[in-house]
Amino acid sequence: MLDIFIEPGILQKIIINTIFVSIPEELYLVMFTLIMVGEFEYWKEPECKRLINRFDYVRVFLPTIVGALVSNILINLGLRNGLNQLIIPATMYIIIIFTNDIFGDASAVKWMVKALIFFMTAYLSIGIFEFAYIPLLLYGTGMTMDQIRDNLLIYFIVSLPARVFQFSLLSFLISRKRTQVRGLFIRTILSRPVLAVMFCILIFFNILFLQLMCNAILFDKVLIEISNISQALIISCVVMFPMLNISGLLLCFYIVKSIETKDKKNASEKLHSILMKIDQYKKCAKHDNIIWKLNEFSKDIGDVANILYKENEPAHNK
Repeated sequence: MLDIFIEPGILQKIIINTIFVSIPEELYLVMFTLIMVGEFEYWKEPECKRLINRFDYVRVFLPTIVGALVSNILINLGLRNGLNQLIIPATMYIIIIFTNDIFGDASAVKWMVKALIFFMTAYLSIGIFEFAYIPLLLYGTGMTMDQIRDNLLIYFIVSLPARVFQFSLLSFLISRKRTQVRGLFIRTILSRPVLAVMFCILIFFNILFLQLMCNAILFDKVLIEISNISQALIISCVVMFPMLNISGLLLCFYIVKSIETKDKKNASEKLHSILMKIDQYKKCAKHDNIIWKLNEFSKDIGDVANILYKENEPAHNK
């Protein structure tokens, strides 16, 4: 087992694949997670000139490099397939937790839950996009994943489409639109603990599903005997399945949230209607003896109505 650290050829392959293939992928995982939990909000400051500052080096590059190295070591030990793949994201997530200054903070648990959700989302997005084209490449060329990984140049070229997608997404998040995307996502998913747990379970289920399909289709090549059209159809269904069930859950969350917002808005409008009637009632000279009480009611109802409008104004505007 320790031969991989002794044989120059294997050690060279580990180093090259780590630098050119794995580090960009793990960097995407780490940056996506940290951006979405709000660790780079200082980018909005006018004096901010760099994306990654010196105080970010440990929390960005340590999980990235460790994850990349562990990934390539497991590949060369023959342990990268199956559930062993979960060792890498688990290790990276733990390092992310310990390299961010969250312990002792009252919101530490909430931060970890958000980080887990976004990390799992990023990990699943990698699997979905790679599965969209790598199986077709393997079946079309007759090559195996081991053959691709053994050829440094081919392995690098095959990884390029996924890297373009990943860093395009990071570029989008780095732009000013990241605040709106993160805010909408957090408000929808983390509005209730039950919804967050449901989303985590669904993401984890999809990761396991994609992992099983990857082992069967990429490594065992169970589709080798069927036609190219059937292969493409099955692969498309596998890719679409996680996207559809996650989108369906998010849509359900959004519908429920919209109904709640509408109910609150109706209640707010009703309170303002009552407030107007009270104002009219106060103008009647026959009721001067209770004006002081009506003034108190008016203030209370007005405060409640204003609070409801403030809470629902962002969702309503969207």
